[in-house]
Amino acid sequence: MSKKIIPALPLLCGNCVILFLLLAGGLFSFTSAYEIRCSTAVLLADCAGTACLCAVLWSVPYGWCGALGLLGINGSILWRQRETLTPALRLLWRVVSYNRRAFNMVVNIQVMMETLLLIVVIAGVVLGWLAVRERCWHLPAVLLMMPLLPAVMSGILPDLLPLLAQCAGWLTLLVTSLYNRKEVRSLGRGVWMSLCGVSLLL
Repeated sequence: MSKKIIPALPLLCGNCVILFLLLAGGLFSFTSAYEIRCSTAVLLADCAGTACLCAVLWSVPYGWCGALGLLGINGSILWRQRETLTPALRLLWRVVSYNRRAFNMVVNIQVMMETLLLIVVIAGVVLGWLAVRERCWHLPAVLLMMPLLPAVMSGILPDLLPLLAQCAGWLTLLVTSLYNRKEVRSLGRGVWMSLCGVSLLL
């Protein structure tokens, strides 16, 4: 058993880092572009925890059952608290649809934080499936960049650090797509080499 687990550890840790870069980079690119107030430390912790959990779930056999269960739990929370979370969801839809900055829009910051925390978990499950299980780079890039397009097209750019973080995530996936997914040891080494190379390049 240990002969299978030990070679897979570098790949698992690399997947956690990639997923964290995608989640945190995408989230803070969005909040900075539309000036959405949030607690950085809490959201970073949520991104880190979600990245590790989803990376593990999509790496183990039958982990998809746990991922679907996680989606179900978040869906039930959204449904039960729909009246409380509706103002925040409407604001998020409005800023993307009409490219309005959220700084002057009145929404309880606690409600916004709860909404963003739930969205991070849902995004973590989806991105985990694409990045960890499917080793796909273009769909994560599209999903993360599409909400930013209205702001970018109007000349508003997100903060540079989160934008570079998400780029590092999906560029690493692009480079490691050249590796054989069945060779766990080689893929794990390639993930870390690609992460270092892409980070230096950016």
